Amino acid sequence: MLLLELSLFLAALSAISLSFLWLNFTWLGLSIWLLLLVRMVCLKQPRILIGNLVFALCFSLSVINFQRSFQSKIYPKQTPITGQLQVYADQTKVNGNLVTLEAYCPQIKQKVQAFYQLKNQDQQQWWLENQANLQVDFTGKINGINVPTNENEFDYRRFCETKKIANSIYIQAASPQLEKKPGLVGQLHEVRRRLMLYFARLPQPLGNYAAVLLIGYQPQVFADTLDQIRNLGLLYLFCLSGMHVFYLLLVIKRICRLVKLSQEATNLLTLCIIPIYALLGGASLSLLRASGMVFIANLMKLLGVRTWNSLNSWSLVVLVNLLVNPAVVFSLGAQLSYLLTLMILIAPKLSDIKLGVYLNLLSLPLILWQTYKWNLLTMALTILIIPIFEWLILPSVVLGTMCHWLRPLCNQVLTACSMGFALLKRLPMEVVFGKPPLIIVCFWLGLTLLLLVKPKKRLVICLLLTYGLTFMMIHLPLTSEVVYFDVGQGDATLIRDKFNRTVTLIDTGGKVAFTKEKWQVRQSKTAGQTVIANYLLSKGVGQIDQLVLTHQDSDHVGNFPSLSQVITIKQIFIPVGMEKLPSFQGRVRQARLSQTKIWPVTVGNSATLRQVKLLHPFTAGKGTNECSLVLWYNLKRTSYLFMGDLDRANELVLLAKYPNLTATVLKVGHHGSKTSSDPRFIGKIKPQLVIISAGRHNRYGHPHPETLATLAAANIPYRLTAQRGMIKIETDFFGTKLVDFAQQTGTSSFLD
Repeated sequence: MLLLELSLFLAALSAISLSFLWLNFTWLGLSIWLLLLVRMVCLKQPRILIGNLVFALCFSLSVINFQRSFQSKIYPKQTPITGQLQVYADQTKVNGNLVTLEAYCPQIKQKVQAFYQLKNQDQQQWWLENQANLQVDFTGKINGINVPTNENEFDYRRFCETKKIANSIYIQAASPQLEKKPGLVGQLHEVRRRLMLYFARLPQPLGNYAAVLLIGYQPQVFADTLDQIRNLGLLYLFCLSGMHVFYLLLVIKRICRLVKLSQEATNLLTLCIIPIYALLGGASLSLLRASGMVFIANLMKLLGVRTWNSLNSWSLVVLVNLLVNPAVVFSLGAQLSYLLTLMILIAPKLSDIKLGVYLNLLSLPLILWQTYKWNLLTMALTILIIPIFEWLILPSVVLGTMCHWLRPLCNQVLTACSMGFALLKRLPMEVVFGKPPLIIVCFWLGLTLLLLVKPKKRLVICLLLTYGLTFMMIHLPLTSEVVYFDVGQGDATLIRDKFNRTVTLIDTGGKVAFTKEKWQVRQSKTAGQTVIANYLLSKGVGQIDQLVLTHQDSDHVGNFPSLSQVITIKQIFIPVGMEKLPSFQGRVRQARLSQTKIWPVTVGNSATLRQVKLLHPFTAGKGTNECSLVLWYNLKRTSYLFMGDLDRANELVLLAKYPNLTATVLKVGHHGSKTSSDPRFIGKIKPQLVIISAGRHNRYGHPHPETLATLAAANIPYRLTAQRGMIKIETDFFGTKLVDFAQQTGTSSFLD
């Protein structure tokens, strides 16, 4: 049996490394598998070695086939489609006037993500109250899930791949009908939907806690509290996983003892209940892992396999999950769930304090790889919060949900808990670490597991030393950079000196605001959070020294309030006169700016502005395009000019004021509109490269053909964020390099 246990475990580890290798084409996956191969050779067990080699070959073919099949399903262009969607009741989300559906489309025989914009409030109410599975006849367009276009932007396409979703459908017309005779699985989804609606009617936050802890549903209105819990490193407690399955088994066993059921009957009942619970709990990857291990363990007991252990169950669940969908290796939830469970299984008996320390040490590399920051309270809270969770939060949720007369008390307890989480989150204990290299992440994981098995002082010193060196490497970069973010139809540019001496952000991007009724407003994260903040945090930057807002337009300043919720801003520079605008004052009220200084500036009044030189405006204005701040930056013979949305007339005024003005790299004004980029201005500046920031398929037709013709006539190359994604220009000891994110390639110096 020991031979089988070892073979299963090595096969599971091989499957993990080979999934990374063939899905991400990373040499690290190959290196890990080769190390496993060496280990198998050292075991001197020919049967294990040959068996795993055969398994590796078969599994590799399976993963390659999965990848090819998945890629073949992707629609590269928007394609008209008419058909029907089969939608489970609990797979619909209403956010303002947008309905999101996770559905199966029989016409293309695949699972899809569908979006439908509601026409009126009556439609919204119908979708909010619906409790039945649906068959939706629709007409729309299908397209592959968009890939990220900025470095370290959230990879939504990879997230969808973990769910085996390759395409999204944008529904133009829909006719939903109730499914008449749902099967057992469909009925369970309808039960889960009814529970969602029931919890939504309970006093809050009791109902929100119940939705999260009992059925694995995260209400949109509970997002702020969940973000606070996530930032404290405690979200694992609020995700249905092994702990919740343990409580369920405990309840089942006690009930069975009360009614004097035999052990065999108890195991059989558990086999029936666990799959049902997995579906009612939302079938998350961590819940499927826990449920799968319990199901296999009870099945083996019924079959009389007495030597079967938890490590075998872990290995078998890994193999089954990866055979069904190898892409689950990219899910942080799955990574943490499997890794921490493995640690508990192989660890010697540890005290609660030591167990909490090791759980944190093992999860830290993955957390830093995904979120780039760590709360210093996490380790202490992990040890202290579990008794509070077990004896206060979870009982309050269960009792408050089931007992009407206890609801007010339970709701007050949970309200106090939410206030406690908010208070802890406000403490200045969060460290922005940055994104460590993948090889370092794997090194930390391996060293922590080795430390768990063989606790030695040398290993502890090595671990602490590598964390410190990595932190310094991230926070003291030897490269300066200018980054033109892809924020759609908007502008956002970062200037970051080596050693992070000064960090300047010019504009934040944003969407043009159109007047909407209250029911139409959607709650979502902005590009300021998902693009700009993510990039800054990944580089170890938690503070912007200078935020320059060139003028009032929403596509330049709209993301400023949301960005300030994540990144500290020391100083804000705006054109004189913009500070009086109600729109700007409203954004200031929304932002988190307790210690931030706001400086209205003109050319003659900009002494506090560092790193960049202000060239425009010369007089006070109203924050319009004509008043745009224009900035000039120079670094090692490479000069940069940032035009905001300055119009043609003021471009010529700028030339008259600065007759010797030139720039190596010019970010043209107004997204390439014909209202900017006067041929005389372009001819005088003589840039070697032009950057145009514009959105894909934007309604304004930017960049305008007239502007492109001007650049062509002057023989000036340009790069467009809509085509290239993020554009980065890096300068180090060896020169200047241009990097297009879309191509993921670095070219030699464009100055050559």
